[in-house]
Amino acid sequence: MILPEERVSPSRQDFALGVFDHDHEAIMVVDPRSLRVVEANQQACISLGYEHRDLIQLQITDVESSIQDMFFWDSVRAGICSDIDDMESLYRRSNELFIPVEKSLRRVQIKDQDWLLLLFRDISAKRAQEEALEHSSSLIAATLEATADGILVTRPDGGISHMNQNFSHMWKIPQDLLVQGDDRKILDFMEDQVQDVELYRQRLSKIVDKKDATEFDTIELKDGRFLERYLVPLIISGKLSGTVFSFRDITQRRQAEKELRRAKADAEAASHAKSDFLAVMSHEIRTPMNGILGMLDLALDTDLTIEQREYLDIVKSSAESLLTIINDILDFSKIEAGKLVLETLPFDLSVELNNAMRLLSFRAEQKGLQLNLDIHPGVPMHVLGDSGRLRQIITNLVGNAIKFTEHGGIEVNVVPKTSGSKGGMLHFSVADSGIGIPRGKQAAIFEAFTQADGSISRKFGGTGLGLSIVQRLVHMMDGSLWLESEAGQGATFHFTAHFAPAPAALAEPVSKLPKAASPMQLGGLNILLVEDNVINQKLAQTLLEQAGCKVSVAANGIEAMVVQAAKPFDLILMDIQMPLMGGIEATQGIRKQESQSGGHVPIVAMTANAIQGDRERCLEAGMDGYIAKPLHKAQMFATIMEVLGKAQNVSVSADSPAQSLDKFDYALALDGAERDVVGIIGQLFVESCGDYLGQLKTAIAEAQVDQLGLVAHTLKGLLGNFAAEPAVQQAASLEAMAKQSDLAQASFHLGKLEQEVAIFLPCLKAWLARETHA
Repeated sequence: MILPEERVSPSRQDFALGVFDHDHEAIMVVDPRSLRVVEANQQACISLGYEHRDLIQLQITDVESSIQDMFFWDSVRAGICSDIDDMESLYRRSNELFIPVEKSLRRVQIKDQDWLLLLFRDISAKRAQEEALEHSSSLIAATLEATADGILVTRPDGGISHMNQNFSHMWKIPQDLLVQGDDRKILDFMEDQVQDVELYRQRLSKIVDKKDATEFDTIELKDGRFLERYLVPLIISGKLSGTVFSFRDITQRRQAEKELRRAKADAEAASHAKSDFLAVMSHEIRTPMNGILGMLDLALDTDLTIEQREYLDIVKSSAESLLTIINDILDFSKIEAGKLVLETLPFDLSVELNNAMRLLSFRAEQKGLQLNLDIHPGVPMHVLGDSGRLRQIITNLVGNAIKFTEHGGIEVNVVPKTSGSKGGMLHFSVADSGIGIPRGKQAAIFEAFTQADGSISRKFGGTGLGLSIVQRLVHMMDGSLWLESEAGQGATFHFTAHFAPAPAALAEPVSKLPKAASPMQLGGLNILLVEDNVINQKLAQTLLEQAGCKVSVAANGIEAMVVQAAKPFDLILMDIQMPLMGGIEATQGIRKQESQSGGHVPIVAMTANAIQGDRERCLEAGMDGYIAKPLHKAQMFATIMEVLGKAQNVSVSADSPAQSLDKFDYALALDGAERDVVGIIGQLFVESCGDYLGQLKTAIAEAQVDQLGLVAHTLKGLLGNFAAEPAVQQAASLEAMAKQSDLAQASFHLGKLEQEVAIFLPCLKAWLARETHA
């Protein structure tokens, strides 16, 4: 047994053989005379794909076979040889494939004989990496040259490391500067072209040292061009190694944007001009129509022969048809100009639909047609939306159905649309048994100024605008319109529209129809009528005087200001468009006078413009109400009463009671109220009214303004069910005084309310007794 300390140390030869066999480089020993491979290590065998015994039988020229190598080995055989370091060559493997190698050659003496020690390593992977790198570099270089942007790459010290040709062209850098390659001169040349050099330097200094952000700005050049500059930090191995600048010429884009802004401004100016034109045309057309229809109504109220009445009825029917056409054209123009905006107000869907059907029922009865409305129980009654535009849609569709139907009837159905739609979407349908529409012509009827058949306009009349307007209104209501029909088999128009349920706080008042003021309510009012058109003066003055009003007339705003300053009026009816001074300017002038002298006369606008925004413009000018022409007696009276009621909330005092309500006929108002509603709650109100009045007295005595406002609001709503307008207005005034914490005025209005209730209750009791015995 040999102990560790007795191990025999290897000889120098043993060490040499061990290193030779295990060296990571391939090694071969070549005889310089025969050029035979006399020895090879394991790595050489692996690299060349030979077994050891086969490799040492080869000549080196079997492995190195290029022409260059053949000449080299011929020199070696001739005794001419020198050492080689890291020379590249091609070696043939056993499978006849070549591999690139890097070789070194040393002449060594072993036992007094010369031998050649050949070391080589396979550089295939290195070659592949170099080729990939070269390909990548070429690709990047080609990409940089191909891009339309100008590319500049700088070093951290500010010098230039690369630029493409588009950069030099974009900045117009002279060729001699490029040849010199002086970075500082090139950068200075760039600065010389910039319009604002200081701003250029400030931006550059702030962003060039950033490591984590891409920056962008715009540079204006002295020659009028604009360049967009993008900066991206060049990060290599986590270090900022420079900055990549990308420049893009946006001069044409800036010019296009400027032209676009100019075109937009021109379009807006044209749209404004179109809107103004519509306003003027609306006024100029509706004003004479207002006079025609109004004077026809007055004429029809006189004693006429049968023949005269027939002629006037024909004239009125023609005038109303003409007004319908005018309204269609103006509505279509407003939609085209983007001036039509839908309102979002609470209303009772059932009431609005029934009112629309009631207006159409006379036409249907004249033709012997049945007209039916069916509202599904699941449809909410109190909704938010534009009730006027819904009536317009229904009136148009049902009116068309009546026009094109000779026998049978028209069915209007409303159901909730739940599947695949948001809440509040309703499905309406209008079905008739009329002439129908051929499938090939159904799409055309929704186009403006188009009808299914050219003979239709001759036989039935119309502009062909109605359905186009309906379709656009439906789209504005987030819905869609479509048709089902066959020629000779009737037609069914369907449309969907979104009407969100009204909040509970708004649901109560929308269920009550507004009641038109009776002429008795207006008796004794002293009114200033400001109107430049003689016919309209005659119409409005006659209607007001028939209602018992005293009317003074002014032809323009200047006259109105003079007359108003000299004599007080209960109300002013103010036309908008007049010569010398219009209604807006006159109202502003009157309000300015009042700011110095005190007081506030209610002013109601009268206008035939009917353009979206007119109402707001009038109210902003200081007006209290708004009436659209042509004038309707009921609408005018109701608006006057409404405005006077609002004015009382701020101006009525013990010394100036409201004259317009002194002669109010509660019995007549009850006959015009909803019969079922009065019958259901009438007796309950009689029994509880005293309690409500007592609660109001207590609230005032104990200064409980919140309780006062709450009870007044409740009583106002209850009285509204009976159309008891004077009592309603006093309750509303009480509510307003509660909000202002004005208990003195509240006490006064409570007294007025008790007086009105004392007049109203006997009328209600009489109505209930009459209905009980009926």
